Amino acid sequence: MGFLPYGAADTKHDALEMWANEHLHRTLPWQGDRYAIVCFNCDWTQHDRLGLHWVDERTEEIRNQPYFLPRIAGRIPSEGPIKESIESLEKQLIKSLEDVKWTVRENLAADSIRKQSKYTERSETLYFGELVKAFKPKERSNSVATDTYPLVYSLLRMYIESRVPEATRKYRTFLIAKNSYCTWHRDRHNAGPSLFLGFGDYTEGEVEVCHERMQTMQCHACRTAGYPVRKCREGFGHTAPNWINYRYEERKTVTAHSNEIQ
Repeated sequence: MGFLPYGAADTKHDALEMWANEHLHRTLPWQGDRYAIVCFNCDWTQHDRLGLHWVDERTEEIRNQPYFLPRIAGRIPSEGPIKESIESLEKQLIKSLEDVKWTVRENLAADSIRKQSKYTERSETLYFGELVKAFKPKERSNSVATDTYPLVYSLLRMYIESRVPEATRKYRTFLIAKNSYCTWHRDRHNAGPSLFLGFGDYTEGEVEVCHERMQTMQCHACRTAGYPVRKCREGFGHTAPNWINYRYEERKTVTAHSNEIQ
């Protein structure tokens, strides 16, 4: 539906789609109860922490789709049956969320902890769909909330589809955040683009986007191993180009390098 002008998107009415792993973004202040939905695909190549160091084919296919600037992927009509249907689904979704047990993180007061989190205040979140399980072999597993709250998950998918058709086929993981403020950050664990939606009885609370594209500068082997940029460039002296720009066939060959830097 067109590219987003530099600034902020009102995700309550406009669905924002962008490469959130390459563009800094944050939440602006709001009044009321604000629910945010982020639809994305996990970076299964990056989430390899058991020394396997193999490339996930589906992740690389997603990552290698054409890049685009932040854009509006869907807009709620100002009137009519579509608007009424979306509003009805929104009410049902909010009602279903009344009894869920949110994952709560309190205010992160210590500076050392603050720097590691995009949430600088209290946050309440739930993940649905596919997730990586920590310290487990890499495989696509349903999140706990997906199995615990099937009605919420069903209504969530219906609501997303009502605003952006085919979105639940394009994206496999869905985050709901309630009244959670995010400071400037990139979603570096996501592959390809992400979709942002807002709902609830609130005003303001737009998602502000920096349109400067920021690519990760590790080579593929260091990125997969979880090493920081400084260790890749200065510690190991690696000079490989941005791993994001590798073609899929090249990624297959460079993964053999991974074990050499352990």
